[in-house]
Amino acid sequence: MGYIEDYASARDLTRGPLDEIRTAAIKDGRDIIADAWSYFDRSDDIESVRGKALQRFGVGIRRGDGTASEDTSRAEDYDTYERTANKAKIINGHMEIISTSFGIRVGRIRANLFNSPTQRYEYLSDNDEQDEIVAETVKLIRDVGGYDTTIETADYAACCLGSAAVHVYFKGEQLQYDTLLPQDVYLVFPRYVSDMSASGSRIMRAVDYRDIEDAGAVIIRMATDYTETGSNSDQRWLAYVGQNEDYPDGRMVSYSAKNFWPIPAPGDDGVFDYSHAGDGAPANPLTYLGNHGSTEQRKAARCEYPIAVIDGALRSNSKEVLPTSTSLYDSSLEVELAWSRVLRSALKSARGKDVFTRGIGAQPRLPASLDVLDLVPDVQYQLLNIPASNSKDAAEVVKTVARTTSEGYDVPGYMVLAEQQGGPESGVALAIRTRPLVEARDKRIKINGRAVSKIYDIERGLLTEYTGEEIIPASVRQAWNPGRIEMPVNKAEQTAQLQAAMDAMLVDQVAAVREYAGLVSDADALALIGKYLERDAGYTFDETTQSDTVDNA
Repeated sequence: MGYIEDYASARDLTRGPLDEIRTAAIKDGRDIIADAWSYFDRSDDIESVRGKALQRFGVGIRRGDGTASEDTSRAEDYDTYERTANKAKIINGHMEIISTSFGIRVGRIRANLFNSPTQRYEYLSDNDEQDEIVAETVKLIRDVGGYDTTIETADYAACCLGSAAVHVYFKGEQLQYDTLLPQDVYLVFPRYVSDMSASGSRIMRAVDYRDIEDAGAVIIRMATDYTETGSNSDQRWLAYVGQNEDYPDGRMVSYSAKNFWPIPAPGDDGVFDYSHAGDGAPANPLTYLGNHGSTEQRKAARCEYPIAVIDGALRSNSKEVLPTSTSLYDSSLEVELAWSRVLRSALKSARGKDVFTRGIGAQPRLPASLDVLDLVPDVQYQLLNIPASNSKDAAEVVKTVARTTSEGYDVPGYMVLAEQQGGPESGVALAIRTRPLVEARDKRIKINGRAVSKIYDIERGLLTEYTGEEIIPASVRQAWNPGRIEMPVNKAEQTAQLQAAMDAMLVDQVAAVREYAGLVSDADALALIGKYLERDAGYTFDETTQSDTVDNA
């Protein structure tokens, strides 16, 4: 086979021993990324905002005691102290804390790779014809395993956290799909790897820490084991080990331990290793298929780890497989806290300010917490009105900040704030305002096309290894058409434009119907036209009875 013909075939890669390893870290820290996801997942978004309020208002800063060394900067000669009153108000709910879901909305709008109504997967044979049997098979497998929900969640997580992954595995005679978050994936790299050259010799090279396939092991935190008393105990791990000098067929193993490393040896208590056809030898399913499958199967087995990274290192200049970012999380908390402060200010404006003037020797009043007005001798009371315009001005400032922040992430402000100013905008105006989002999506489509292809390779390999049958032939390839963003459209304006284009013979009826209905192909437009014509053929109008009749025969 020539170089070009072999270019996209399987990689024959061997890793060095895992005795001296490098463990890939998370730049922002696993706990911080977990906190960020609790906000974006709406499992703890209010607590996230409350934590930001405690950080902002529950801690004060004061000048230090002047004992700092000469080489310490002046900024470091300050101490923090606890503002107990503010902290107590925030913790006990006496300070308004709300979540407007600002960052959640920005993340959902950015996560637009796999939710377009015009998205389509095609399965093409060697002669570029659609293989309907494979198409129906893959659709059934993905519907049962939850593919759509998983990949959309992974896309959302990647937009919020910087990256995420899709994990494909076999369970209960079916393929299953899970979203993996960066904080739950641990990567262990060997000292070196070697590739098979065209001449059949091995070439040793340095490890690429951006490529998950170069990892010596990929370890996933699956769950936490609990003791009978309910206290935290060991973690449950699932490890995939690639082909290496110690395990030529790799390894897939489940085990419990407090730490992900080291991986227990085969046969240890609580260790469950996968073996091909139950022969007892540890193996990684995809590695085994790549080593022992047929020629076509080995060509199609382009990966060893059943994990496809969304966004990932190709997204930026990151040197990590799963790069992370807390930028959107931090910006969102600032906007959420600003809205909480505006709410507090608005409520204070509505209530006004109580002012008591006490004379010398006046008797003490009852505590204000009793919510009573107690005027003892020599005490005067006055209610000061606070202009509501101050809060309205502050709200406008927060709106501007929220709009500017969302647009910094390529999300038009009108999609986040849902403001209607004046009459409906024209399609041209909406297209201009939405263009940054479309361009950002186009860039992410190019980046993540490899991940979509890898998922298909994983599905095909796992089905072959576990069932012993070639359910998805190696000769059938997948073509992903991500469709397009469905923007708000002024239908009256669109109809006039399409009619003018048809009158000028710039487009035909098929193209006009395709554009108007937002369809993927001319074939879909022709099918819709045929449906309309069939409906019209069965429709009659009786002039005598002035009634409609529809023939459904």
